[in-house]
Amino acid sequence: MNGGSNLSCTKQVLQEAINWIDVDINDIFEQKCPLKMLDWEEFKIKILKNNSIYEVVPDDFGPLDLNQNWKDLRKYIYKILEKVAKTAETDFIRIIEVGSFKGLSTSFIGEACSNITEVYGKTCQIICVDTWLGSPEFYEFFGIDEPRNEYAHDLFLSFLNNMKLKGLDNIVYPLRLPSQAAAHILHCYQIQADVVFIDADHDYNAVVRDIQLYYPLVRKDGIFMGHDYDWKGVKQAVQEFLEKKKSLVNFWDKVIYFFMLKEQEEAIFFNKRTKNIFR
Repeated sequence: MNGGSNLSCTKQVLQEAINWIDVDINDIFEQKCPLKMLDWEEFKIKILKNNSIYEVVPDDFGPLDLNQNWKDLRKYIYKILEKVAKTAETDFIRIIEVGSFKGLSTSFIGEACSNITEVYGKTCQIICVDTWLGSPEFYEFFGIDEPRNEYAHDLFLSFLNNMKLKGLDNIVYPLRLPSQAAAHILHCYQIQADVVFIDADHDYNAVVRDIQLYYPLVRKDGIFMGHDYDWKGVKQAVQEFLEKKKSLVNFWDKVIYFFMLKEQEEAIFFNKRTKNIFR
């Protein structure tokens, strides 16, 4: 009797876990969008401030600081961008990176973009979503005995400085917000992506949220990809998503990266609008 009850409970929990995939994008956000739409040029100027943010970096901030070991990404990212370049109907490729830290992965994407521009004549727009305040381990473990938390104070400046020193400040657009808040903006202004790369909070619920919010932004024949596929929360969320989407995407993984080619679905956007935010 107890065994049957436990089995029933397990099935219910599994079904509840899978149900998140069927949530309508228009039910995810409570706050509505403004009535006025912006094209990309207006969006760059009015929302992203045309990258004037780079002006806050002192000239003597410091040398390039990209010492993470992410060399595997360099091997894969050009092939990913090449794949979407061949199907892109625009003269640009737009990449949304969710979780950028100091910008090592961003720099690899930027390097691949230079090659894509040379071969295919398509420029890149790289939108980087992050708070640049670090994650819990940078408060709980690393530098806990230091008098100053460099991640709380200097991480964003370090990212900006690295992009400037890499010569990428003309194509890398920081959007300094939590991923859900940034996604609201990207949905409201219908910023469609050729590639979305998620590498933010790795807890299961956070990955679920990022998939819900950012997968819809990817165009048909675009690619949704992520890092740290060996983390339990990441793998669980991705595999649950694939259970419902497996006939609609081409999935593969390499080392600790996962990739989904969106073969049948068009991009969709949250689109509830209002002329007054307080109503």
